[in-house]
Amino acid sequence: MVYKMAVFGPSGSGKTVLCKALAEQALGPIPGRGTHAPTAGCRVQEVLRNLNGTSLSIQLWDTGGGESFHRLAPVFAVHAIGLVLVYDARKANSSLKELSEMYETIMASVNMHPSLCLVVGVSVGSVAPDASISLPGALGQLNHVVVGIDPNGSDPHGDVQGVLGELDRVAMLAMQSRRQESAQQVVQASEF
Repeated sequence: MVYKMAVFGPSGSGKTVLCKALAEQALGPIPGRGTHAPTAGCRVQEVLRNLNGTSLSIQLWDTGGGESFHRLAPVFAVHAIGLVLVYDARKANSSLKELSEMYETIMASVNMHPSLCLVVGVSVGSVAPDASISLPGALGQLNHVVVGIDPNGSDPHGDVQGVLGELDRVAMLAMQSRRQESAQQVVQASEF
């Protein structure tokens, strides 16, 4: 089974670092740019999971965070089973304001239950992140995880496992929903 999760957040918030850490890929240096180049458009990272004996692929659609991509966010969210909303935990106030606006824009166009959305604060560096950050407005209703990721993509504090647990939770909900839809289709077909 393949599931799509759209990843949104302001430019430089740590979306790509998080996606690569979840997919267990080292960032590696980019000649002339350090360890990261801004995402232009969308990059897909695959996270392979095994849930209750079912192998699945969660495709993380890592979208560009530049303002020119904000209006495209609802397009990237189509057919996604969930949203991962990322902010820079080191600059939480400014990053969360922009993320809150993005979330409202996306939810105005996409019919998705808030339980399928996850807010992730990313702190790139060796300092453990502050997990006490409170989320403004509608973001405050969503599940929230704060992670610290080493610049080379490793997980020194074990925080990425918490995000993987949340991805698993959303995938399980999607699997249950698909089973219910299939069962309803069988019942409807048998009524003819």
